[in-house]
Amino acid sequence: MPGGHTSRDNIIRIIECYKLGLIATEISVQVNVKCRTVSNIIAKYKAGGEKEIPVHTHGGGLLKKQSPRALRFIKSKLEANPTLTAKQLKESFPNVLGETRVRTIQKRISGDLGFKKVKAKKKPLVTEKQRKARVVFCKKVKVWPIEGLRKVLFTDEATFYTSDPAEEFEKTGTEILQQHGAPCHTAKIIKQGLGDCKVEYIKDWPGNSPDLSPIKNLWPIIKENLRNKDISTVPKPKLEEALKECWAALNPQICRNLIDSIPKRVSEVIKRKGLPTKYQNNNC
Repeated sequence: MPGGHTSRDNIIRIIECYKLGLIATEISVQVNVKCRTVSNIIAKYKAGGEKEIPVHTHGGGLLKKQSPRALRFIKSKLEANPTLTAKQLKESFPNVLGETRVRTIQKRISGDLGFKKVKAKKKPLVTEKQRKARVVFCKKVKVWPIEGLRKVLFTDEATFYTSDPAEEFEKTGTEILQQHGAPCHTAKIIKQGLGDCKVEYIKDWPGNSPDLSPIKNLWPIIKENLRNKDISTVPKPKLEEALKECWAALNPQICRNLIDSIPKRVSEVIKRKGLPTKYQNNNC
């Protein structure tokens, strides 16, 4: 009598019979599977655009406690990514857990697998050490005259240098380089390179401080202007030339206004005791 578990082999046979033009009742007899089951499998096959063989799922939408294979599957996913929730597991793996209730998955995670529900700690935007460094630095910069700030060459990871830093100093009229405080910028080889080029730079710029760097506000402008340029190929010269054109087209007053905002930025950092400010948003 038709019934029981529908194996993958039977599902494949059902689809093959369907492709041959047999109807559900005929296929049921051929494969010895309930007619309703045959109809459901064919419906799933059609819903998938008749491209993939439907995957068998457990009946009733329940992930049974005695299903070691399903539990091993969930365990492997949680060990690979402990932040996954029961809902995310269900949505990410519909072929395996699509018909299983979220509540059931939660019970199996905590009960059978012994995983504890914990709330991830939020990583602060700046550490306590960085907060103190930002305040100390800003108190020092606060007394700098605006004319001195205008002679700083600001840099960022998104800058595009095509010549020696010393040459950039000569062309822009700047006298000191703003060097990030991140470890990748303070490596010995970087310091040695700046020394070889006889470039004076700010040595105590605090890490994780994009709100102090006015150059951050220029990138949205550059990216917007690049939309109208032909940069279909990344290698030189198209992208490089387009970047140079966009940079040269910048209104100097925009740059001056951004640099002149530094006193406000440092005052805000001091006021907030080193915490991130509104200038953290690059679009400010």
